[in-house]
Amino acid sequence: QFTSEFMYDQVCAENNSLLGDINWDGEVNVIDILITVNLILDIEYDVYADLNADNQINVLDILLIVNIILESGV
Repeated sequence: QFTSEFMYDQVCAENNSLLGDINWDGEVNVIDILITVNLILDIEYDVYADLNADNQINVLDILLIVNIILESGV
């Protein structure tokens, strides 16, 4: 039952968030990088900041955010 509900939430739920938008403001920008850096420094975990899904927030996640920003052309 748990697995079924979890998978439904992951696959079927409407999720309008942007990958890399850690603060959910509708934009991926330097603020999201700063929030991720603070999470790393405070040794905190946020599933939205773990972009590569390795259960760690580290420089690789920051690089992914930077890449998203560069690809967006902003």
